[in-house]
Amino acid sequence: MVTPEEQTDWGSKVRKNAVLIVAMLLSLNTVVYCDNSSPSNQECLEKQSATRTQDATTLTLSCYANNLKKLDARDPNSVRAAINEYDRLFDKRGALSDKGYISFENYFYEVIESQNKRLNEETSNSLNKAIKSLDPSQYEMPAGYLSRNQKTIKNKALDALYENGMDLFISEGDIYIGERPGFLYESFSNKVSPDLSEFLKLRSNELGEGFQDDAHLLISFSKVADRVGRWEQYIMKYPHSIMLDEAKHYYNMYLGTLLFGLDGSRVFEDKNTIRRQNIHIYKNYIASHQGAKSSFLINEYIMVLGKDNFKWGDNVNLFIKKHNIEVLIGVQPPTR
Repeated sequence: MVTPEEQTDWGSKVRKNAVLIVAMLLSLNTVVYCDNSSPSNQECLEKQSATRTQDATTLTLSCYANNLKKLDARDPNSVRAAINEYDRLFDKRGALSDKGYISFENYFYEVIESQNKRLNEETSNSLNKAIKSLDPSQYEMPAGYLSRNQKTIKNKALDALYENGMDLFISEGDIYIGERPGFLYESFSNKVSPDLSEFLKLRSNELGEGFQDDAHLLISFSKVADRVGRWEQYIMKYPHSIMLDEAKHYYNMYLGTLLFGLDGSRVFEDKNTIRRQNIHIYKNYIASHQGAKSSFLINEYIMVLGKDNFKWGDNVNLFIKKHNIEVLIGVQPPTR
């Protein structure tokens, strides 16, 4: 007679065997079989290897995505947990680690958004209570409050922000939580591919300098020109980078700012005439970036301006349309 314990054990074995059979059947959809007698065996083996690599990549990324979903974005310390999980799953620099970084970055920005919601909640919590006790006059754009005052701050909620890559900033009089300059580069520069590492370094420097506040530039037009050159060089150096679209975004934003300015930092002054200082900056750029696509474009821009007596006229409008220039007049670009 079969005891209840033996019956349970037998049932467990049956279920385990059934799961194994199903797994084997499902794997048939992805396995590539090779005939050693075939002259194209090498090609077949390469396809088999590629299939296995693709399956492993998908599994690793899926595992990381699922683990990120289990974290609580309202807890700033979840950022460190996400990095630890990244380190566990992505131990080699390359395409897979880059894709893993994109998943982390998306989660990181989700955490920042969640912290800003906590900051603006009507009901008091440890975060907004701590921030209300700070002196707003100590804020300075673009340097973050916590980065500048870290040694003197003795608050658990604020320390958690800083340690997990966030800082406090002020824009148009409003306090907000944003990315701490250098955090992503420090955390991932030696874990991702060289092109992504260089991207993070460029953005780290820009975040530290800032860009604009209330449509007024926080940097000079000369520094805007430098950013145009750096992003064009990046795009030319890494045409297949996973960050290519973002690199093009920054290039176009800075190029449009260099040529036309912002609402509070105008390139064209009274009577719609371009500032002489900007023409000087353009000529210096052309001289120091010979052969660059942007140099030819800026040189053409100067010639177009000359046709309209260096005013914003019809020829300038045609130039904008021809080259699809991103004009930021009347637009609120990112502060950093």
